[in-house]
Amino acid sequence: MKFQDLLIKTIKNFFYTKATKYEKENLIHYYHLTDLNNDILNEKLKEKITKQMLSKNCTKKNLAYGNFLISRYEFKCKNYKEEIKYLEKAHKLFFETKNDEFKNKATYWLIELPKLPNKINISKTSY
Repeated sequence: MKFQDLLIKTIKNFFYTKATKYEKENLIHYYHLTDLNNDILNEKLKEKITKQMLSKNCTKKNLAYGNFLISRYEFKCKNYKEEIKYLEKAHKLFFETKNDEFKNKATYWLIELPKLPNKINISKTSY
């Protein structure tokens, strides 16, 4: 590993660790941390992830990342059937979040935006 790569990895690790202190409930930070250091994925973190996933204010995106994290934990423990089960849930939830995002953008571009010319008289504005 080159020095520059090591430096970038160290900086990323620092900031994702810092982010987990300020946004403890945001599982995306833990997901990126495990990309950098898989050793942090242990039973204690799994319990924390599970607790967050069971909370009533957990978003679909957080549920998706929680399932991705638990699948990594199961892979690390060589529980491959469980890993696949969590990966399937994670991908389904992640797709749903992207689908919701797409619907919101499509509604804006195809329904809301075309209404604007009726509200604004473009022909009378000067440039």
